[in-house]
Amino acid sequence: VPADAALAARDRLIVYDIRMPRVLLGVLIGAALAVCGAVMQGLFRNPLADPGLIGVSAGSSLGAVAIIVLGTTWLAPFTLAFGTLGLPLAAFFGGLAVTLLL
Repeated sequence: VPADAALAARDRLIVYDIRMPRVLLGVLIGAALAVCGAVMQGLFRNPLADPGLIGVSAGSSLGAVAIIVLGTTWLAPFTLAFGTLGLPLAAFFGGLAVTLLL
């Protein structure tokens, strides 16, 4: 029996009999916990990740107000470059900035 065959058998034992069941069990348990959390959130009507709770809507409002108020002065290049898409883009980037900040 060549040494490679013994090594391959040992590797198969480690991967398929020891590690693979643990990985699959971890994935299944994680999925079950995610489903349970979503069901409990829907059952009790408690939005744990509401956009107003973590500040995304406030950041979006700040971005939109900034482009409306400063769109003709300091942010004129942004307004000229994006035209009518400037307002939604500013709101998106404001919300994204707050999300990344948290």
